[in-house]
Amino acid sequence: EDCKKFMTVYLEALGHTFTDFRPQQAEALFAIHKLNRTVMSVQKTGSYKSTLIHLPALLDAEGTEESGWGMVTLVVIPIVALVEDQMQQLRKIASVLGRENLAIAFLRERKDSQNSRQTKQDVACIQQSIRNFSKKERNKREEVSLIYVTVDKLMQNEEVGRIIEKLFKYKMVARVVIDEAHCVQHAWRIRYQQFAEKLCEEDSDFAKVPQV
Repeated sequence: EDCKKFMTVYLEALGHTFTDFRPQQAEALFAIHKLNRTVMSVQKTGSYKSTLIHLPALLDAEGTEESGWGMVTLVVIPIVALVEDQMQQLRKIASVLGRENLAIAFLRERKDSQNSRQTKQDVACIQQSIRNFSKKERNKREEVSLIYVTVDKLMQNEEVGRIIEKLFKYKMVARVVIDEAHCVQHAWRIRYQQFAEKLCEEDSDFAKVPQV
């Protein structure tokens, strides 16, 4: 029922009306959020694949210490395009649903001063969230529930690498999402290929949590 409610608001924010789940959508959401399973979803454009990222994060955002507090959805992306629009839409949806505490961070390459400032703020927010969780001091205004990170940033930036290690150390990562996974096959996304190999390593932290 929560998923139906969230889907209704989610689609209304996008200018659409929710009538029913798309084929396999409800099953995928249930497997991701309730069963904590690894799920591979292959869907055509316009099938609201982003709901498999956003709805579990929204549902986690109000979790208690036992069932969701501190849980982070880590989304690895090959390119920056469209992510900012998704983030704006998701913040709007979260507000309508009363999940104003859904904090979203975006770790990307600092190509201009504005991006640089925002990335620094997001890094600080994640670090504070980790400190609060490690001390069991909950502050809803300082909790990060969704982290987008470009694969280049993840694979090349030492500071980001240390942050991700801490998230895994304190068992804060609920799931890892590999967005636009088809990009792995393109030679120009060599970093994505390297990350995909890392996902398969048995001793990798990424392999120890559900993947989407």
